[in-house]
Amino acid sequence: MRRSIEEIFRAAAGDLIGQQRGGQARLSKASGVHPPYLNAILKGHKAGSDDVRRRIAEALGYPGRRYEEFLDLGRALLDHNPRPEYPTGSPGDEMADRGFFPIPFSEHMRLAPGGMTIPITEDSDQSRVIVHVPSLGRTSARGLQAFRVKSDDMEPLLHQGDDVLADTRRNDPRQIREGALYILCWDLSDGECQIKRLRWAEKPRLLAVESIAPAYPPIFKETKEVAIIGEVIYSWRRYDH
Repeated sequence: MRRSIEEIFRAAAGDLIGQQRGGQARLSKASGVHPPYLNAILKGHKAGSDDVRRRIAEALGYPGRRYEEFLDLGRALLDHNPRPEYPTGSPGDEMADRGFFPIPFSEHMRLAPGGMTIPITEDSDQSRVIVHVPSLGRTSARGLQAFRVKSDDMEPLLHQGDDVLADTRRNDPRQIREGALYILCWDLSDGECQIKRLRWAEKPRLLAVESIAPAYPPIFKETKEVAIIGEVIYSWRRYDH
């Protein structure tokens, strides 16, 4: 019997919601899907887009490529089969169930061609770090990316060689948090990105782009000249003895 993706999705989502505290209220907050719309999707009154369904699956513990595992669970439930099992070490192992997720990590930050606010790197530069997402006060790893600090202009707060974690969903210059640190690029032709503190010099048109080290004076840029990659939410340091 051929089943629709929507039907398979609802079976998996309903089963997982029943096992977690908070139910639909928690899921709505974690996925960013408004409660009435979420309820309509779960009851089959609306299909929801593929992006929305993936966000819901991620909030239920199945991010990125694990979405196919999420659908496998739905198929198994509809066919009254045992829950599918995945080999140890795969994206479906118990680490994800405990809140540990692999986050993309880049030693070098560059802007994608055409000024897109998406950081890109060469394949040789791309790796991953394991992050315990609940310890960050989050329920989802969506939008997180780690980067290496490459300059000394944010000392003593951040040192060259430190690693930072950024939320790439916080990239709207109209909604910056004054005084927060952001990964951004203002020379769109060059594409190099840096970590800076942002404040309004003249809202909503002119931004003060600040370093912390006294040797680097602030730079003033129009919002249209700045591409924000994301807000820095966490940092950790490497010590050499």
